[in-house]
Amino acid sequence: MSNWSYLIDIVLLAALLTAVYTDIRWKKIYNKLTFPAAAAGLLLNGLQSGWMGVCFSAKGFAVAFGVMLTLALLTGGGIGGGDIKLMAAVGALRGSPFVFWAMLYTAVVGGLIAVVYLLFKGLLKHTLQNIAVTLFQKSMGASSDMAAASKGGRLSYALAIALGTLGAVCRLGL
Repeated sequence: MSNWSYLIDIVLLAALLTAVYTDIRWKKIYNKLTFPAAAAGLLLNGLQSGWMGVCFSAKGFAVAFGVMLTLALLTGGGIGGGDIKLMAAVGALRGSPFVFWAMLYTAVVGGLIAVVYLLFKGLLKHTLQNIAVTLFQKSMGASSDMAAASKGGRLSYALAIALGTLGAVCRLGL
């Protein structure tokens, strides 16, 4: 592993830990964190591998950004802009093969966190009923806003992203 790879890992870890803290504390992942982390990915991968490294980083950024944006649009706001940019920064730092696994593990961890949270709050039954009603209404062509009937509030997703990224590190042995 080169010195650049160690530096990429340090930037990745620092960005994820900072994002978890700010997302839990203030429900916000700041641009002043995600933009420099993504730029560091482009720069460090470029220094490590030249233009191939820049392309590797840009592809990781684009894949993560595109997938997360699509999911955000499909979930109606369940994934915020900071979440999208944080995952894009992970992609810029580690590339598209890595970010694929990170997103997969993030989805699993995020789902588990949501179920535990809903169980803890005593809202799992209400949430499942809410989902069923919403799906039924949409199948009948009616407009429905699941978030309007939500009692659970919003979860900080940076923790799921951080743990999902850790899962990708374990999976790929980086």
